[in-house]
Amino acid sequence: MSVAENLPSVPAREAERRRTRRVSLGRPIQYLHGGRVHNDVVEEISAGGLRLRGDHPVPTCGSLKLFVPVPLLDPRRVRMCLVEGLLVWRGSRGAGVRFLDLPPDSRAPLEEYLRRAT
Repeated sequence: MSVAENLPSVPAREAERRRTRRVSLGRPIQYLHGGRVHNDVVEEISAGGLRLRGDHPVPTCGSLKLFVPVPLLDPRRVRMCLVEGLLVWRGSRGAGVRFLDLPPDSRAPLEEYLRRAT
């Protein structure tokens, strides 16, 4: 059995209750996995993780280093936050990443954005 088969399906993910509210983002993202840079789009983001759109092949498992674009007060500007994450599900509608390490200098702008967006 491969590690990918152990990832929860999208319906299982939807059945679980969220601890934090997600907001739409729709911004490009880059992340490192397996020594390579990958590009995708962040559909939704929360203080605990994000959902990748999945327009490009998503890794089957493992940890990721993400360069998360967090909008500033001027929505044309973003702060790139380096975040460690773990792929927790993937399916036809994208993939879910849980943040493992969100340093204070990344957490503060993300939490401010989430307050403004809700």
